[in-house]
Amino acid sequence: MTEPAPVLVGTSATSPEQCDELIVNALNSGDVNAALELYEAEASFISGPDEIAIGKDAIRLVMNDFVALKPTLELKVLSVTQSSDVALLKSQWQLEGTDPDGNPATIKTKPTRMTPLKKGSKTPGQLHKCSG
Repeated sequence: MTEPAPVLVGTSATSPEQCDELIVNALNSGDVNAALELYEAEASFISGPDEIAIGKDAIRLVMNDFVALKPTLELKVLSVTQSSDVALLKSQWQLEGTDPDGNPATIKTKPTRMTPLKKGSKTPGQLHKCSG
């Protein structure tokens, strides 16, 4: 019998880089709800050319498609730039999984993400925008 995926609900990031890391951990565990907790209600997620998911409900649909691939996501944070109350993260992601027909699926991307920092600190709040 397979062990259930760990639940990451209530997790918060302690650095801007950790926002991406927590999303990867959640999706690798199949926990879309934990990943969504890191997004603000009005967040945007670009999943492909001319494909923009706006709001948590739309982002959930995209993430459900990722999780259906039973993915192994890998992440490398390339740079973090902080200014005032926002951090800009550039990273490299690779997803390896299996499509519904049993064929290998690979997705590679180099997204840029913005995350707000809590007022008066360098600690991030929830993700404000995602573009993938």
